[in-house]
Amino acid sequence: MGELLNDRLIRVLLVDDHLLILHALSSFLSVHSDIRVAGIAESGKKGVQLAKKIKPDVILMDIDMPRMDGLEATKMIHSEFPRIRIIGLSIHDGDGKAAAMLEAGASAYCRKGGDNDILLSAIRGKAEGPKP
Repeated sequence: MGELLNDRLIRVLLVDDHLLILHALSSFLSVHSDIRVAGIAESGKKGVQLAKKIKPDVILMDIDMPRMDGLEATKMIHSEFPRIRIIGLSIHDGDGKAAAMLEAGASAYCRKGGDNDILLSAIRGKAEGPKP
């Protein structure tokens, strides 16, 4: 079991347009005692709205979504709430999307097909890291 961040849970917002991915991430994160899924959004627009409302510690943000993609949502959230850490998620690798997410204000980038421990480390590390 993980250590609690400053004696509290790491609150995570999940943003992805695929329900299967949202449910899989939620189930995966729910077994970790130091992490709580604080909200789920099925679009970039809903992600921005929910981030404003719940102000999570970390957001797992899909990059490729219709209408408002993860890049635009990340820019909007980061400009208003720079203390919220955003981790870009995508199935793509090596196509420049990771760099674009980091430029938009994301703190990290993880591949959806990547190692679970890397994602957990990114969530925990970004929640515990220095904030602007």
